[in-house]
Amino acid sequence: MTQQKKAGWLREQMPRVAALVDEHRALYGDQHVDACVRAGMRGEPNQFYAVEGGQVIGTVFTAQANMVHVGMAFALGAAALVMRVPPGHLHDPREVVPELPRVRLPAPAARH
Repeated sequence: MTQQKKAGWLREQMPRVAALVDEHRALYGDQHVDACVRAGMRGEPNQFYAVEGGQVIGTVFTAQANMVHVGMAFALGAAALVMRVPPGHLHDPREVVPELPRVRLPAPAARH
């Protein structure tokens, strides 16, 4: 028997993933997001999968392209979210792009 999590656990344990879920709610609506999260948490692939700081929730996607960025985020301790896009919506690139740490690169050397 799985243990029931208390309300608000996601915002507490995975705040960056919670923010990404909020963005998806704004894009696709509560009904779609809730259905995807429930399905992914039940073990259905290709619905919802997220990582943050070494924690993983949901079920993996079968498309390897989606999982490459998630793997990068997991390795870096960053956050990433993959969620099914509802019919009639174009793919949103934020679906597979993890929130990676910002790196400032030095300016290129001047060419003479």
